[in-house]
This record gives sequence, C-alpha cells and structure tokens, in this order.
Amino acid sequence: MSTAKKRYVKLGEKAAEGSFFDPTLNLKVLPGKMIELPSKFRTSKKTVSALAGGHLEYVDSEEVDKFLAETDDVEDEDDDTVTEAQLKKYNMAELIEFIVENDEDVDPEDLENYKKAELFEAAVVLLN
Repeated sequence: MSTAKKRYVKLGEKAAEGSFFDPTLNLKVLPGKMIELPSKFRTSKKTVSALAGGHLEYVDSEEVDKFLAETDDVEDEDDDTVTEAQLKKYNMAELIEFIVENDEDVDPEDLENYKKAELFEAAVVLLN
C-alpha cells in the first residue's frame, strides 16, 4: 500500500500577478504563502501548466516545516478578518475570487459579465 506524499507549492518567479487561482481544484496561492498541493492536481491543466511554466514551484520539506511553524494559527485569523472596507479595495478578479471561495454554487465564468459594483454587493452579502 502506498501513501501519497504531501507536496507543497508556492508562487514561482514567473508569477505574473502575484497570485494563482485554479477554480477546478479550488486552489489559491498568495504571495508569501505555501499550500498543500491536492493529490488530484494532475487533473487540472491549469495547475500542471503553472508548475511546468514557473508560475508555481515545489517547496522542499525544510522550508515547509519552517513556514508551518511560523504561521501556526495565523492563516485562520487572516480568513476571518476580511471587512467591507477591504472588499471595496478589491479589483474585479479579487472580488470574483472571494465570491467563488465563499459560495460553492458559483461558477467563476458566470461572474465575468457582472460589473464591479454588482460583484461588490454579492461579496458583501457573502461576508455577512
């Protein structure tokens, strides 16, 4: 019986916009963060392409251990601190990302035709 090895990734040197989001896997990588790569990551062309193209890169186990020790419980606090004022500063892509993360029934492609004000209102509803 083989056990799946946990693999972690972070943004690579070629990260164009400073973040990465794959809606297929619901995978989000932000600057300075490392996340565990799901075992089914090979099913997503976007993630495989990002790994091959340098947008994402694997992290060695020592770096992961150090990161996890430094950020113990901090990540949970960050998720809860989004405010309406912060949402106002989000651009359209960030609003779409916020909505998709907080509403499982939403497809990101459906949100592309909305105006920023409409996305903001939807995000505020999800926030409250």
